[in-house]
Amino acid sequence: MSKRQSYFWLGLFAFGTIAFTLVQDNIRPNYHGQSDLLKYLLGIAPNYFAGLGLTSFFVVMITHINSTSKKPSKSVWLYSKAQISSIIISIAGLSLWESMQTFSTRGYFDWHDLIWTIIGASTFYFIWLIVNKKHCVTRIKRGLIKQLNWKIIKNNIMQNKRLIIIVLTASILLLIPLIAMQFTNEVNWTLFDFIVAGILLFGTGLLCELVMRKVNKTGYRIVLCLVILAALFLIWTELAVGIFGTLLSGQ
Repeated sequence: MSKRQSYFWLGLFAFGTIAFTLVQDNIRPNYHGQSDLLKYLLGIAPNYFAGLGLTSFFVVMITHINSTSKKPSKSVWLYSKAQISSIIISIAGLSLWESMQTFSTRGYFDWHDLIWTIIGASTFYFIWLIVNKKHCVTRIKRGLIKQLNWKIIKNNIMQNKRLIIIVLTASILLLIPLIAMQFTNEVNWTLFDFIVAGILLFGTGLLCELVMRKVNKTGYRIVLCLVILAALFLIWTELAVGIFGTLLSGQ
């Protein structure tokens, strides 16, 4: 990671920290309006900024500590995939902190906070893809930086972008009923409903991604993806209203 990139990520960490502090200690306690939407956004904003800021901080620390050590590790998780490691560390730490609130008299566990922490970390990864799209991934070999084949890297970046879009789309779709539940009693999903919907949405997206990676002919790709999407539609409809009268009808 170049110094310029390090400064960028540290700047994003500073932005997340400042935004977190302002919302947590100044804006939210002093807001006395009646807007439920603003109250909700102010409630989850600190978690979003924490997810965004901490991942930016850890990606710099991981690469810096590894590159300055006497014997740099060749593990991809400390070099070319340091961004993934930073996301895992940040989400794990923030999730543990959120879980500890159940034992505190001043706080409580909130699924909304956890979800927006993940969205914040996902935003970091999306920015990382944009920032690094023009840079070749390199690796350490015998103390020298060896440039990898750009065509392979470009293909991997495109695959990763498509996968990120799938994950973000599924997450946004799951957020729609979650947010709607805050404003109307017409939407009343249980945790089980979200788990089933998540399995269907993420499973469908990953199956389509698998088809895109393994099937070479465009025509076959389109047909298989349409079949997968049609299966999602039929299962979802059966769970919602029951059109076939199966055991899943109306569940």
